[in-house]
Amino acid sequence: MNKFFFFFLLFVAVLMEGSSCSDLTPASRAEQLASVETNSDTAMSLRTEAPKDSTAAGKDSIPLDKKKASEAPEERDKELIKVDYEKGLAVFYNEEGEEIKTLEVFPLHPFKDLPYPSDRYEMLGCLWGIYEVKGHSIPAALREKIVNPAWVDDTTSILRILPWQNMYVSNNYLTVALGVTTFTYFNRIIGIKSLDVRVYDRKGDLIHTLSSAECVECPVGGAPEITADGRYMCFKYYAENYDGSNLMPPGLCLYDLETGELMYHESLDSEKGDYKYTLVITIEGRVFYTVVDCNYRVNGRWKPCNRQIAIDPYKRAYYYLPSFESVKMNKGLKFTGVTAEGLIYQDMSSGEDILWDYDEYFHVKYF
Repeated sequence: MNKFFFFFLLFVAVLMEGSSCSDLTPASRAEQLASVETNSDTAMSLRTEAPKDSTAAGKDSIPLDKKKASEAPEERDKELIKVDYEKGLAVFYNEEGEEIKTLEVFPLHPFKDLPYPSDRYEMLGCLWGIYEVKGHSIPAALREKIVNPAWVDDTTSILRILPWQNMYVSNNYLTVALGVTTFTYFNRIIGIKSLDVRVYDRKGDLIHTLSSAECVECPVGGAPEITADGRYMCFKYYAENYDGSNLMPPGLCLYDLETGELMYHESLDSEKGDYKYTLVITIEGRVFYTVVDCNYRVNGRWKPCNRQIAIDPYKRAYYYLPSFESVKMNKGLKFTGVTAEGLIYQDMSSGEDILWDYDEYFHVKYF
């Protein structure tokens, strides 16, 4: 059992990536994500649209007012929600710093009281009990909820069921992802799903629940990000085993929380290479930004094919820029930040800040 816990903790550490990243400032998070410059002269063909004409950087780039670049709007005024991951609590505060509500997350889980023997423990905040079900009958309805059919057949034995819950804060909205991981012999994972995703406003009121929908059943990885007005939510999903291998291709989802519409969904083909999304962040409370960190094989050799992604849900626009194109354009420039309009570079010779507008420098498709 100790060996199982060791391996599983490694797995959960990956699954929980980004849980503590809400403490980072927007600027520092953007700097982390934007380190995607490579020397690759080859990249995977992403879309059918022809690339935009890209002249030497600095010639047709848009000069950016330095004051404007350094004073991008804050994504949030105050931290109105504080999360205690170890205790499974979220505490909500008003503008004066007074506590107005406390939410206990553990009791929300639909599988908190399954009729099987369990070992209870608290570790990493999200683990609070695991059911030992070897030798017990598993109803078909329950099996369907906790097993990924593509990984097993009807005769595969279920040995352990682990309910889990993750909490994330974005622009003073709380997202709670409730899920389950299922194991068979040799601690092999045969199911990992999010059962539903709940969104609470800054007062602690439940305002949206996504369940039994495309993307939602996939394990939410990293921190879901929400626009400042609470309208749109974007998150990556993925599932990794304790040895780092992918259990399912990584994907990216964008939801309209007001209507429940899945506005955009993409899934990376992990069979052709090693693909991962970095953290999804919101820029100025209205544009989602991430980077696909990937490698793929060409004539037996691994080639980097990173690309930067910006999604503007208000324009229903998906912008992307492969790294091999940005490397050709940004000679003599130093990356300094990300805005809702584009990337900011500094001309190393003149010191001038330059805006790479998404509409001008990135490929774009609308959804």
